Amino acid sequence: MSGLFELRATVATCAALAALATLHCSGGDRAEFDRPPALPTDVSERDAGCEGETRCSRDRRAVLDACSTEERVIKECAPDQGCNEGACVPACEATGSADSVGCEFRAVPPEGEVTDACFAVFVSNTWSTPARLDVELAGQPLDVASAARLVGPASGKEPITYLPLEGDLAPGQTAILFLAESTPSEPTGLYVPCPDGITPAVTTPLGIGGTGRRQSFRLRSSAPVTAYSIYPYGGGHSAVASASLLLPVRTWGTDHLVISPAPRLVAIGARKSPGLQIVAAEDATTVTVHASAEIAPRGGVVGIAAGSNGSYTLSAGEVLQITQQEELDGTLISADKPVGYWATHECMFVPANRSACDMSSTQLAPTTAWGSRYAAPTPPSRSAGAAELMPFRIAAARNGTTLRYRPRRPADAPERLDGGQIALFSSSEPFVVESQDVDHPIAVYGYMSGGNQTPREIGDPELVPIVPTDQYLDRYVFLVDPTYAESSLVVVRAAKGGVFPDVSLDCLGTVGGFRRIDEEHEMAVVRFDAKSGQPGCGAGRHEISGSGPFAITVWGMDFYNSYGYPGGMGLRPLNTVRPDIVR
Repeated sequence: MSGLFELRATVATCAALAALATLHCSGGDRAEFDRPPALPTDVSERDAGCEGETRCSRDRRAVLDACSTEERVIKECAPDQGCNEGACVPACEATGSADSVGCEFRAVPPEGEVTDACFAVFVSNTWSTPARLDVELAGQPLDVASAARLVGPASGKEPITYLPLEGDLAPGQTAILFLAESTPSEPTGLYVPCPDGITPAVTTPLGIGGTGRRQSFRLRSSAPVTAYSIYPYGGGHSAVASASLLLPVRTWGTDHLVISPAPRLVAIGARKSPGLQIVAAEDATTVTVHASAEIAPRGGVVGIAAGSNGSYTLSAGEVLQITQQEELDGTLISADKPVGYWATHECMFVPANRSACDMSSTQLAPTTAWGSRYAAPTPPSRSAGAAELMPFRIAAARNGTTLRYRPRRPADAPERLDGGQIALFSSSEPFVVESQDVDHPIAVYGYMSGGNQTPREIGDPELVPIVPTDQYLDRYVFLVDPTYAESSLVVVRAAKGGVFPDVSLDCLGTVGGFRRIDEEHEMAVVRFDAKSGQPGCGAGRHEISGSGPFAITVWGMDFYNSYGYPGGMGLRPLNTVRPDIVR
């Protein structure tokens, strides 16, 4: 338990465009460590078949000329439509297959140091038409009207306001769906109820206490939205919060590589274990697990010997939850229908020899969305701006994956990995890492470390996926939880044609203060608390956009507590490889 326990020692241009357009591209994979070939400026140099081809704009609101190196608009889609494969179609058919904006999501409350506290999902309407929200659990519809609140404006030290959601969610609005809470008979100091006056949709216990099967919440919207889960909501004082970007069901894949947030650790009086949650999108989904370590039989879940395959059948929305001391890093999850995968931990210590611990629950992308290049920023500094040594992990999908770093390789960072291998190292500076080509995709994850890493004792372990540079977007709508002492936004932008795009935040205007990661990537940190010096930049809903692609990560920190999540990401298929299995 954070602050309460002492620790016992212990992944190409053509591939990206193909997902957005009906486009005939020439050229093959990039040579070792070379950038993908730039689009030719002379259209006549393209394949003759390119003439008349179309593609979608990055925001999927328009049809573009695929043969032009500029974003030449051929047709603007109607407000209730979006672009898919170079044509205007109904908005929910256009979204949810290529990025984190979609119309159907699943959410699962985590279990760990505190169970059945306030579980909430932030929903932001990013489209130009109203969104009707529907939520169900185990096939039963829930009362959205009583459980949903609009997020009122907040600035500086003013508290966030909660307003009833009457009807649809209007364009630009953000609502908090208070999905579950069950008050225990003897609440601990870490237990956080939902705000006063709000009755969550479910008030009965949902936890199953470890390995077993359970149900997920299903969220549907009539217009494209973004969604993020947080547990517990209002957890600035709980010391165990975790948040996750939720991925639209249409982006789910059939192959996932298990990444444990952290190893199993033993604290005084309690054991804290890593785990995973697998959620089926459709009925009669067969999930095959090639286990890197033994999966112990318990909770009605059949065990699997280390190095062996085992199968489980799930119905739509059913969750296979595995929590155990043996790490399953490198385990391959393969299914005959799309599934979602969450990496979890009951309470993790990062690093292993420093307190305190924090819960973790993060939905991770399928391996087809992994990239070959990442710009990894460091989390916001907790030491008066001084550089902090922060942990990172890199996972490889294929054998013989070679890695190169810019501007320099962090100490202990791997130069080669095989499929299913996951390396842990630390860096006090941001860096860029890339593999040799798109057929050797990698995944990169960053951490916030334990609170006693700094004299201020602020922040605590959290795992955040780093977004591949090929999956950057140019607009995000996000929410900052008001119950944390310090809140920040980390922005990473990539140069286009040697020019870095302007990025504009609603409460600030043009974001400044960027510093170079390498010659093609920069990062900046924006504060959202009273120390920010920006009177309008307080907690609540915010919107950020740019003249080119960039990535964001939202962070909240308090006494021995933190949460973090990427504000969105592309989820286009960047590769077609099957992961190699750890043996």
